[in-house]
Amino acid sequence: MINKFSGKNMLLRKKFTLLALIFFFATLLFHVSGCSFLKTKEKVSLPAPDLLKRGNREAKLKQYLNAQDTFEQLLEDHPDSKERVLALLYLADVLYKDEEYEEAKFNYEKFTELYPAHSQVDRAHFYKAMCDFKI
Repeated sequence: MINKFSGKNMLLRKKFTLLALIFFFATLLFHVSGCSFLKTKEKVSLPAPDLLKRGNREAKLKQYLNAQDTFEQLLEDHPDSKERVLALLYLADVLYKDEEYEEAKFNYEKFTELYPAHSQVDRAHFYKAMCDFKI
């Protein structure tokens, strides 16, 4: 006796097998690739001296927002570097030049509190007072 649905069942079974194979290989490809297309690229940070030089260069070119970002990156990425001291002062200077007096004052205060014996502390006190005057 011949089943009238056997041809249809075979066709469905072949389609199902094909879809299962496609799904299997897609999943395999996804795992082999390490899900790399889902990962965000990590920001590679330059060494602290290079960031300090770049920030100074940007400040001299009056690219204050870029310089601010560079000095902030140095402060975040290199918390134990010796360049951190000057980066904090230069960040305050850049903010002052960009007429962001509240933020500049905050950073000058932070500099004077963290480094009271630094040779530039008098300048930081002066510009902190200038920020008060400009506000």
